[in-house]
Amino acid sequence: MPRRRPSRFSTILHRYRTEGAGAGRQAWAVALGLFIGALPVYGFHLLLCVTLGGLFRLNRFKVYLAANISNPIVAPFLTLAEIQAGAWLRTGHVYTRSTLDAIRLHGLALDLVIGSVVVGAALALAGGLLAYAAARQARSDAAAIEVVERAAAPYLLAGIGAWELARWKMRLDPVYRRVLEDGILPAQGTVVDIGCGQGYMLALLSIAPAVHAEGAWPPGWPPPPVGLHLIGYELRPRMVARAREVLDEGVIIEERDVTTGGLPPCDAVLIFDVLHLLRRADQRALLERVRASLHEGGVLVIREANAAGGWRFRMVRTGNWFRALLQGRPNRPFEFRTADQWRAELEGLGFDVRAGGAATTASLSNFLLYARTRPAA
Repeated sequence: MPRRRPSRFSTILHRYRTEGAGAGRQAWAVALGLFIGALPVYGFHLLLCVTLGGLFRLNRFKVYLAANISNPIVAPFLTLAEIQAGAWLRTGHVYTRSTLDAIRLHGLALDLVIGSVVVGAALALAGGLLAYAAARQARSDAAAIEVVERAAAPYLLAGIGAWELARWKMRLDPVYRRVLEDGILPAQGTVVDIGCGQGYMLALLSIAPAVHAEGAWPPGWPPPPVGLHLIGYELRPRMVARAREVLDEGVIIEERDVTTGGLPPCDAVLIFDVLHLLRRADQRALLERVRASLHEGGVLVIREANAAGGWRFRMVRTGNWFRALLQGRPNRPFEFRTADQWRAELEGLGFDVRAGGAATTASLSNFLLYARTRPAA
């Protein structure tokens, strides 16, 4: 069955969002946008950004974004600075209260024109250099970003918003990168993602073998698994529909309540930010079923918030409460635990537990645990 193509609207927005790649072009896009934004041609900024950005093959979205330095908050101060700069360059003096009576409209306009070019050039130089430095720094992580971009691309089928959300979630949330970078998953076998949401981790695992085969895999990362059978379980119908829409047909997505029913025999189970949504008894029952489903040497990967995380944890808990409020469930209980309590629970179920990479702790009070089944005695 032929795969559906993204809508024309999404395709056009995607092209504008991704054109003009490279550190140099990104820096020029920011510089040009700042220069245009400083010019007193109000009402024509968008036209200039689109025209000149296209002419120089720059990212027109970034050009216009930088041009918005001339926004209602900044514009008055920017205009004043330009008038004063123009006056100083033209006459050697700036405007003061004592010279207000002597102001002539044509002189003021001339000062604004001269000053806008000079101030705009200075802003362009400073902004362009900063953008270039930032882009160069990001290039050290370019291979990892490329993996994310490839995994996020299919989400364009669901619209430009779904694509933006997927790429930023996979780029900013360190759990996805850490699982791949640590090489914790088996080279082949069955992986079950419990509470998979829109399937971001499954999308990364699905695209990883092709990226590695093309030689674009991040240096220093272990080779990705190449023979995985991927299964995702998700309770929310909308998320299930989205995951099925964008993921390869070989990835199985099922709408399922994980508090009931068994799990298939598997080699790895992923549970990200799900356990605290379950009652304590349901947490235990789910982990027991996971332990029973895993083959010898299988691995369970858990990401949760650390209840011992102080103010960072309180921010997580507040965020969960607000989300429940928006869902119409303000009294929904949450069963958080400390990292040590989760470790003890897993060890009591027959797992050998170790902490995941430190990068996962950068996101509030989250932690990552790798729990591997112990060989039978």
